[in-house]
Amino acid sequence: MRLRKLLTVVCFALLSCKPGGGSIGPGEKAPDFTLATLSGEERSLSSFQGKVVVLNFWASWCQPCLKELPALQRLYTQVKHKGIEIVAVGTDDDRDSLKQVAEQYGVTFPVLVDQKGEIKAKYKVAGIPETYILKADGRFGFFIDPAAGPTIKIIGPREWDSPLIIQRLLELKAP
Repeated sequence: MRLRKLLTVVCFALLSCKPGGGSIGPGEKAPDFTLATLSGEERSLSSFQGKVVVLNFWASWCQPCLKELPALQRLYTQVKHKGIEIVAVGTDDDRDSLKQVAEQYGVTFPVLVDQKGEIKAKYKVAGIPETYILKADGRFGFFIDPAAGPTIKIIGPREWDSPLIIQRLLELKAP
């Protein structure tokens, strides 16, 4: 138990560091951006302020991404009226591929298209799927990931609609 607490403290400390002076860290304001949706409408990340945001980076060709899309959709169905928003950032350079996959999987949450990879770079996304959890004030929040422990970036697919994850997301909504 002591080792676990020590590792948690070390993890928090490491995530708080800012190597290179501009790293993403807990409690920092998430960089705003504006991208087109699959239908061509412009949306800014800041338009979701006031809600907890599950910011998911994915691609149509990514098998782990496709594996977690149904769980993200089920999560969205359960929490969209509870102050939690799912925002997916598609990293394909082909909008039609993203649109086809979103339709195939019945995705109803916002999908924004990062064709040039600028937002992916801004958020230091190294692989996909990767997901950030943003608190209602637009800041990066610590999330206790059942698979990896405390983090601000969830790497790899998750069962987003599990009761534990839903509970932890709802806890972030509280003031």
